[in-house]
Amino acid sequence: MLRSLSVIGLGYMAYVQIDSKIDLRYEKTPFNEQIVSKNPRLTSNFYPTPWLFNGALQALYGGFFGSKKNAPENEDYIVYNREFMRTKDGGLVSIDWKYPERYDESTKILLVAPGLTGHSGSGYLRSIVIEGAQDGYKVGVMHGRGIGGTPLKTFKVHHLCASEDYEFIIRKVQKKHPKAPIVALGTSMGAGLLLRHAAETGEKCLLKAIVAVATPFDYIKCRAKLNHWWPYFGFSDAYIVKSLHDQVDQVLVDLGMMEDDIKEKNINIDDILKVKSSQEFDEKFTIKICDYDSTEKYYLDASVDQHLHKIKVPVLALSSKDDPIVSIECVPVEKIVKNPNFILALTHIGGHVAFYSGFIPKRSYARLCLEYLDSVLNIQRKS
Repeated sequence: MLRSLSVIGLGYMAYVQIDSKIDLRYEKTPFNEQIVSKNPRLTSNFYPTPWLFNGALQALYGGFFGSKKNAPENEDYIVYNREFMRTKDGGLVSIDWKYPERYDESTKILLVAPGLTGHSGSGYLRSIVIEGAQDGYKVGVMHGRGIGGTPLKTFKVHHLCASEDYEFIIRKVQKKHPKAPIVALGTSMGAGLLLRHAAETGEKCLLKAIVAVATPFDYIKCRAKLNHWWPYFGFSDAYIVKSLHDQVDQVLVDLGMMEDDIKEKNINIDDILKVKSSQEFDEKFTIKICDYDSTEKYYLDASVDQHLHKIKVPVLALSSKDDPIVSIECVPVEKIVKNPNFILALTHIGGHVAFYSGFIPKRSYARLCLEYLDSVLNIQRKS
């Protein structure tokens, strides 16, 4: 029996190495064809780490071992310069900047939008920051209210629909660097917020291009899948809950100074710290502080799938078919492909913002994403 299981396991590991062609879908416009021709990684294979041969293993490794300071991908030390920005309603957001060796007023800018509780120190963003700076970008990791050590100055937290804060940051950056082309890369929730921003601004969007990695296009479908025990045995939602608890821990001191607001909204911090699901967290905290009647309305408002046709800038949407948090059923392939500004790239293996390759695992999605952004900027510069 053990021998049979070993043979099956080895066979499967070999299979995912062979069946590794990236599934590329897009409308064959001259611009898209030119982009694809200049990005061989899009049309080649993604070989996952042999022993991280499904989404759960990829995500587990990334969430635990890949986040440790001594992990191979975290060896390079990053020195950031933090910039705070005060919003019109008195809130505070921030950017952590990593500069290339040489830069001036026209140096290209890459703004990074992290996932739900991610920040500039998150392991899954390090390769983007490091390789982006090496590629000549001024890289800025954006932090919403209460995220990444940004003090909470208003009774409003970073949430799934907070695209207005990203718009505020992008406009501030553009005003400060009028000669610099600005592109953006978002992961998970951050990807959804960037696409929401692009849909809201349409032709007036200040971003030259966007890469959206592991985007939760439809939060209602994502929520339904997270409620299923199979095939990940509740791991996905448990990980989200842990991250949300960590976020609440960071803002408790600031929220404690807003006691009247907490009472008015009927928020019980002790109950929040005991929640068992992310939906329960949203019911007891997020929708109350963000003035939504129900989680369903909140998730519907946050879902960008219904607004994809409004996006007018080039977008690379990168997702994995085995993502344990944003399953393939949550990726609206037909809607994406109908917008000629999109290129959809689907890997068979990759987990949630993991995409580990090499026998010694290292996230490998950064180079593909940066090459896409570079090719878009080069084409736009010549036209």
